[in-house]
Amino acid sequence: MTYLQLSSKAKLAYLRLLSKIVMANISLVVALGARSSETAWHSASLLANYSLELGTPFWVIRAAFDSAAPLLKRIRRHFTAIYTVSGVFLITIGMLILTNKLVWS
Repeated sequence: MTYLQLSSKAKLAYLRLLSKIVMANISLVVALGARSSETAWHSASLLANYSLELGTPFWVIRAAFDSAAPLLKRIRRHFTAIYTVSGVFLITIGMLILTNKLVWS
């Protein structure tokens, strides 16, 4: 189910949750900026940097979507295999972490 297929109540609940998460992060950035800097300009630059970091992936995805759409149409028939392999990989990594066998060197 995609976002567009959700009911209006579900969309509203999703947006409320998303706004709470984003506002918590923004308030944390503002608090850290106010605590660790002497000037308001430094706090403003921290907030601007956070906003740019938050928004940049969305702009990149939007710019690349038009060129990636034909590729997505071609690999659509392989989605089941991709989901299966990704799930097995995720479960394997989780089991390795759980049993403490995953060693980073």
